[in-house]
Amino acid sequence: MVATQIQLLAFDLDGTLVDSAQGIVDTVNQVLAEHGFAGAEYSQIAPWIGLPLQVFWERLTDFLPENYAILTERYRTIYREIAIPSSRLFAGVAETISELKSAGYRLTIASSKITPVSAAVLRQVGLLDYFDLLLGNDSVSQPKPHAEMLEKTLAYFGLNSTQALMIGDTTHDITLGHNAQVASVAVTTGTHDLATLSAAQPVAIVTQLSELPAWLAQNAQR
Repeated sequence: MVATQIQLLAFDLDGTLVDSAQGIVDTVNQVLAEHGFAGAEYSQIAPWIGLPLQVFWERLTDFLPENYAILTERYRTIYREIAIPSSRLFAGVAETISELKSAGYRLTIASSKITPVSAAVLRQVGLLDYFDLLLGNDSVSQPKPHAEMLEKTLAYFGLNSTQALMIGDTTHDITLGHNAQVASVAVTTGTHDLATLSAAQPVAIVTQLSELPAWLAQNAQR
């Protein structure tokens, strides 16, 4: 057993539910090009997905931190216009989320996106109504992988850390879980490979989200 009674499942969005990595990389590169910076390869940018956008600007531009907002605003504009309309779920995600909701779990989002963008993506893929709470970087003072996002989630529902599970595709998600003393399950549909995820020590690793209900049935007491 990983917990006395799992009641809440907190999901990362990009790479966990939604196949969005290429859209994010393309959007970052368009912002860079518009501001006179060299583009970056997918292999360079992809591992950073799940971290705040300022990480991209710190590593890929010579903008001063006080000017990052210019890049971030342009990124969000492009993302709304291009990436959100093309957002697609990984295979089996819709059915899995429906199954977990029907089983009585509270479902939440813990994403580095700002909440309105997460809501727009979930609306685009038809999942928004399944989630009880969305938290993003606009909801916290200290972004992922700091514990604050999960701590706020738990406080909202009046739960403790043993009653929740964090599900994500990167070490940033697993570290978030560790920092909040919440068990984590990694899924290998995102940008971090099996060895990288294993090193972060989640309680389990699944190859696709559709394996999660069976894992919960076997390992998490209800």
